[in-house]
Amino acid sequence: MKKLLFILIPFTATCFIACDKITNPIVKRDVVIGTQFVEKNNSDVSNFKKSLLEDYTGQTCPNCPDAAQTATALAEQYPKNLVVIAVHAGSFADLALPTFTNDFRTTAGDAWKNNFNIIAFPSGMVNRKVYPGSSSVLLLRTKWSGAVAQSTTEPFVVKLDVNTRYDTVVRSLNATIKASFKTAFSANIELISLLVEDGIIGMQDYHGIDVPDYVFDHVALGTIPDAEIWGKRLKTAPITAQTDTTLSFSNFPVMTMKKGRPVNDKEVYLVVIAFNSATKEVLQAEKIKIR
Repeated sequence: MKKLLFILIPFTATCFIACDKITNPIVKRDVVIGTQFVEKNNSDVSNFKKSLLEDYTGQTCPNCPDAAQTATALAEQYPKNLVVIAVHAGSFADLALPTFTNDFRTTAGDAWKNNFNIIAFPSGMVNRKVYPGSSSVLLLRTKWSGAVAQSTTEPFVVKLDVNTRYDTVVRSLNATIKASFKTAFSANIELISLLVEDGIIGMQDYHGIDVPDYVFDHVALGTIPDAEIWGKRLKTAPITAQTDTTLSFSNFPVMTMKKGRPVNDKEVYLVVIAFNSATKEVLQAEKIKIR
C-alpha cells in the first residue's frame, strides 16, 4: 500500500490505487533479434460504458491531495466504469519553489486548462459535461461522486478495443484501437491517446506541510503525439450503429527520463478517450497497462 508520510498514514489507507486495472490481461512475449515485446489488450473490460474523471491538480496546491483521495475512492467504487487522470497545470504546478523539483506539466494539460478556463485548484471534470445540479463542467471534489454516479447511466455509444505491443528494450509503444459504434451518433468523434504514470515519488504540499515522499498516481505524461492535444478524427458524422473503425500508432517512444526524472515503464498506462468533436463531451475512455 502506498503512503504519503508517517503523519498521513491514517488518512490514506485506501488511497493511490490505480483505476481500471486489467484483472487477467493477455500477455505475450516474443524475442526477436534481442528485442522483447509485451502484448496486452483490454478485452476483459472493454464491453462496459466508462467515464473519465479529470483531476486538475498541482504539487504546491495544499488541498489537492484531498481531491486525489476522492478520485481514488471513486475508482475503487467503480472499477469497471471509471478512468482517472491527474492533470498538473496552472500556477500550483510550476516550479517556483526550489524544493519542488518534479515538473509534471504538459502541453496538453496547459491547453485543456486554458480551454475550460480552470482557475481554481483542485477542480475536476466528469466526461467534460455539465450534470444536473451544476452550471459548469468544472466541479469541486465534493460534486465528483454525484456526477460519476449519473455518468454511469449514459448511453454506451462506442466500444474501444485496445491492443498494445510494447518493446521493452527500446521502450517503444505500438497500439491499435478498434472503435465499434453501439448506437448511431450525429456528430464527429475524435480520439485522444495519452500516457499516464503511477507511483511517482516527490514533494507535495498537504495542508501546508511539505511531504517529501508523496506518491503521485494517474499522472498525465502527455498525448500521443505531443502536439495532438485534441486527438485525431475517429469517425465522421453521420455515424450509424454497428459500424466500426480502427486507428493505430507505432514506435512511440516511452522516454526513460521526463523533464529530469526517471520514468518507470512498469507503471505506465495507455489511456484512450473518445469524445464529441463539437461539445468535447467524453463518450468512452479505456486504460491499459503497457507492461
